[in-house]
Amino acid sequence: MALEVDFLMDNEHEYFKRYRTKSRYRRHTFIEEQQWRLKNTFQNFDFCKGIATSVLSIGTSDGTKDIPIIDALLRRVEIVNYVVIEPSESEINKFKEFVSSKQDNGEWQNVRFTFYQVALQTYLRKAIEAGEKTCFDIILALHCAYFFTDPGQTFVDLYELLKNGGTLFNIMCAGAWEKLLKEVERHVGRRAAPCYGSIELRGILQQRMPALKMKILQRKDDVEVDECFKEDSKDGNEILDFILQIVDVRKNVPKDVVDELLLYLREQCCRTVDGKLYFESGDEDIVIVKE
Repeated sequence: MALEVDFLMDNEHEYFKRYRTKSRYRRHTFIEEQQWRLKNTFQNFDFCKGIATSVLSIGTSDGTKDIPIIDALLRRVEIVNYVVIEPSESEINKFKEFVSSKQDNGEWQNVRFTFYQVALQTYLRKAIEAGEKTCFDIILALHCAYFFTDPGQTFVDLYELLKNGGTLFNIMCAGAWEKLLKEVERHVGRRAAPCYGSIELRGILQQRMPALKMKILQRKDDVEVDECFKEDSKDGNEILDFILQIVDVRKNVPKDVVDELLLYLREQCCRTVDGKLYFESGDEDIVIVKE
């Protein structure tokens, strides 16, 4: 019988709260991670041609992960048309406020933002109804495909929105995290998300679009999890909630199940570095170029 639990994906406030706690315990800082990504992706692909480029950025949250991307694009083109899709009102308002502060400081003057506070499926449905195709040079799906109700069809629709020669850049977790979420499903009896990670998504894409050409880039993104094994640690419980994608997991899941998941986390998904236990929550980039 499936356990009655609340998944984080269904609770916006709790999701972002735990996400930010987890981010503080990364082994490498967010900026270091972004710079690695830019060096190994944006600088190694011919993303931009001409004076202007058009970008669709999906599930941006507060825009933090878009900052180095926008800066990199402005070093290569004169004008960036940047379309933002983010369903959370609080998160998209933070992004708007940040954009205003940048432009007030004389930065990003050549970036033309359009914000849509809608779910991606709503945006795509309207685009399809309007007959819109080949609109974007770049589509960014950074850690958001977990939320797609039908990942295969969503990527088919996104591919249609790419211009010829355009690039779709997707990031999702892979490795230990994807493996752990499957273990959670085995114990809970329900899925926490329509798609758990990059490996599962690759299989979906290969089935739906067998001729699709993908380039895969892998990256480690370890998170310190010693606190997760302390029942009275506030940060530890929030990190554990995020890793398992369950709200208040210690309160809402039987203790024997939590203990089994913690054992699996320690023995199958972690490594020790300098006396600290790290969850090997690596990311994988799927880069798709429309020919």
